Amino acid sequence: AQRSFPHCALGGVNSGYLLLMCGNEPLVLHHPELAAKSAELAAYLAGEGLRADRLAYGLLTTRAKDAIRDPSVPINTRDFPSLEFQAASPDPLDSEAFAESLIHNLDLMKIRRVLEPAMVFDSADLVLHAEALYGDSDIVDRLKELAGPTDSR
Repeated sequence: AQRSFPHCALGGVNSGYLLLMCGNEPLVLHHPELAAKSAELAAYLAGEGLRADRLAYGLLTTRAKDAIRDPSVPINTRDFPSLEFQAASPDPLDSEAFAESLIHNLDLMKIRRVLEPAMVFDSADLVLHAEALYGDSDIVDRLKELAGPTDSR
């Protein structure tokens, strides 16, 4: 019998794309500086309004499965990625419910635990990265709420 990966995280690539990262072990950040060390990649990202040294702040949740609206959907496997299908569903009710659940379950402490000790966690940088990715959005508003007052940069 096929089983789902026990650990699934979700990161934002931009306002239209999410990156699902699943495995048998919890997500661990190893080299957050690599993108910034590549001049070509850093220049490309800068052209997109992103800072290469902030890419790791794209992590939205370490518990992507919590955003599934209907837990009776088939398990997420390599051959049938049901989680991706629900997140990108053409049915607005499915995609809105997925987004609402994701936003409701945002947790800076869980994100921080993945990013540290590989990098110093800064909630202001996380919010700035989210603003660059999503603009004026519910995700950014929720992250600002969770981050609390931050210094202006």
